[in-house]
Amino acid sequence: MQQTVVHSSGARPLAGISLSRPSSLLQESGRFLFHNNNKPFSGTKVVRLQKLQRITATADTSAKPAVTGSTQSAVDLLKTAVHDKSVSGAQLLSAILSLEKAKLPMDSLADVVGGKQLKGGKRWRLVFTSGKEQVSKAMKGEKAGGIYFPITAVQRWDTTTGEIENGTYFGLIAALTFKGPFEISGRKLGFTFDTLRLRLGPKWFNFPLAPGQLGTKKGEEDKKGPFFLFIYADEDILVARGRGGGVAFWSAATPSWEVQSGVAV
Repeated sequence: MQQTVVHSSGARPLAGISLSRPSSLLQESGRFLFHNNNKPFSGTKVVRLQKLQRITATADTSAKPAVTGSTQSAVDLLKTAVHDKSVSGAQLLSAILSLEKAKLPMDSLADVVGGKQLKGGKRWRLVFTSGKEQVSKAMKGEKAGGIYFPITAVQRWDTTTGEIENGTYFGLIAALTFKGPFEISGRKLGFTFDTLRLRLGPKWFNFPLAPGQLGTKKGEEDKKGPFFLFIYADEDILVARGRGGGVAFWSAATPSWEVQSGVAV
C-alpha cells in the first residue's frame, strides 16, 4: 500500500503535560488516515486508541454547500439567531428541518468541522437544541420548538489527529470535557470517548475511560456508538441530527469568545 505523508503535527500541549511522538496524517486513494501515536500523559494512565482512524473526504476544498431560495433563508435565520435570541425556537426548528429536507451535499465536511486541518482543531459552541419529541411534533405539523442552550458547551474536532473533545465550561472556575477518536463517512460523524478531563482553575486532570465505559468499545465508533448526521455545514455554523433523534446547531467559536468564556485557558 503506497502511503504519502501529507501532514505531521503533535497534539497541542496542555499546561503541565508533555506529549511526544506526533500523530500522522496519511493519504491513500482519497481517504485520510489518522494514526494517534501519542504516549500516555505524564503521571497518568490515559488509555489511547492505537488503531488507524479513517476520515473520508474529497479533493473539493469548498466549504459552503450550494443553497438557494428558501434554503438560503433558513441558513440566514440560523446565523441571525447566533447573536439575536429573539428568533423563536419554533422558527429555528422549522429552519433546521427545511435544511434537512433539502439534503444538501457534504463533500467537504471534514475540512469544515476541523477548520481545514487547523492545528489543535476548530471549536464550535452549541447554540440551540431540540429533542426527539419536539422534532417529531414539528414533522407532524404540530406546535414545537427547542431551547437556546443555557450554558457554555463546546465541541472541538481536530482533523490533524482524528480527535473530538466535547465539554461544558464554567468560566475560569472549572470545565468538564470528554475526548476520543471520531470517524467521518459521508455526512455521518461517529465518535467515542476514551478520556475524561476535569479542569479546576487553570489545572487539568485526566482520567482514562475503559472501552465501552462511555460511548462504545474501540473500533465500533461508526457501528454502535453515538453519531451526528450533518444537515448543513459551512465556516460559520453546523447543523446536525443526533442518534437519539434530536437536532442542534453550533456556531464557530472566535478566539476572543474562547478567552472570554474560559474555553481557552
